Amino acid sequence: MTAGTQLAQLTDQLRLTFGWALATVRATLPRAIRELGRGPDARLARLGPDNQLIPVGVRYRSWFGETSLGEGMAGAEPPELQLELPDSGQYRHVLKVSEGVARRGRAALELRLNEFSPLPVDQARFAFRQLAPPVGGRCEIEVAVIRAAHLQQAIEALPGSAVRWSVVGAVDAAGEPGFRFAAGSAGRRRRGIGRGPGLLLIIAACMMVCIAWADRFSREAETLELRRTELIGFARSLRDAELGIELAERAMQAGAPNVPLDRVVEALRELGGRAPEDLTIRTVTLEPPHSLVIEGPDPDTANATTLTRLELPLGDES
Repeated sequence: MTAGTQLAQLTDQLRLTFGWALATVRATLPRAIRELGRGPDARLARLGPDNQLIPVGVRYRSWFGETSLGEGMAGAEPPELQLELPDSGQYRHVLKVSEGVARRGRAALELRLNEFSPLPVDQARFAFRQLAPPVGGRCEIEVAVIRAAHLQQAIEALPGSAVRWSVVGAVDAAGEPGFRFAAGSAGRRRRGIGRGPGLLLIIAACMMVCIAWADRFSREAETLELRRTELIGFARSLRDAELGIELAERAMQAGAPNVPLDRVVEALRELGGRAPEDLTIRTVTLEPPHSLVIEGPDPDTANATTLTRLELPLGDES
């Protein structure tokens, strides 16, 4: 890989990173701020019959990258001429590629040109765009292929006075191209606040904002995770309580004793006249059907483990 190829790939990565950061910041800003520094960015034209340029309008761009279409302004010449090719001459195909191929971009797709191009490789030129963020390590890439001869004709139709030019496809309502087949410049590039040092300042500001927001989102994620843990613990306690209630209901349905308290007190009151005088109470339990069972050591035996049992019926439940 040559130094020029590595520089081109690095430039593409920086452009994509900056575009993502700028779009993230721009989406949260009020419209009045998004359109600060709005000025003409490019003259838009289409290729008509006999390679004639048909003017479409002027694309305006703000300092924050907000684009829109409008009429040209007197005395303000856009620094770029953007020529849109007709869709009829483009062959488009959607590929599913790995993240590694998506990161390498054009260099990786050129190796697979014969897989998606209906034209011979030496007669084809292509451009691509990523349709959606990676999912499961795979990316969707849309590729547009055109004939090299048609692209050359479009370039030759451009006026020599254009400071910067580009040949594109799939232009949206705001004038942004989906595919960029070729680009170039003639003479010295014009510079504005959105380019050169001004662009570097915007990039630095956007990166700082993104880093700050990423830190804030990280703290919010930690708080949400803590809250999630607490809710999981609470849900488990509710589940355990519900299980305990269910077990109690099953026991009651199986005939477990359910005796009013006054019946138990009345049976204990009668115990003095019915139990042996030297009886030591060891356990008092309820057994169906509504009986109070009292057990203790048998006073008539020397063995302390021998128990005497006294059952007191509690009568019908009122």
